[in-house]
Amino acid sequence: MESGVRTLVQGSDVSILNSAWRNSQRTSEAAIYGGLRSHPTGVARFLQGGDVVFPDARDPPSGDGQPTSVLHRLILQTIGRPLWDFVSYMELLKAFRAAVVGSSASY
Repeated sequence: MESGVRTLVQGSDVSILNSAWRNSQRTSEAAIYGGLRSHPTGVARFLQGGDVVFPDARDPPSGDGQPTSVLHRLILQTIGRPLWDFVSYMELLKAFRAAVVGSSASY
């Protein structure tokens, strides 16, 4: 399959798997999504997420309160476009507005 080409199976749901490293002292994205009171327009629809656990890890995270790197994964049900792919300034402004509204829904 060529890079950037997607093949969809008829009738199947498409989801995005987001993998990212985070600081252990920061709130996880899954916790942030889980804390939303409602689903704001313009924010990806959250399905599932959490920290990756390696049961056979030889070096467990330190318990001394020092931050460590944690691999965190999310499954999102909606697919967006990168902000830099905007086609008009109005579209870019609407995206910024949706981000602000989505952010305010978490408080």
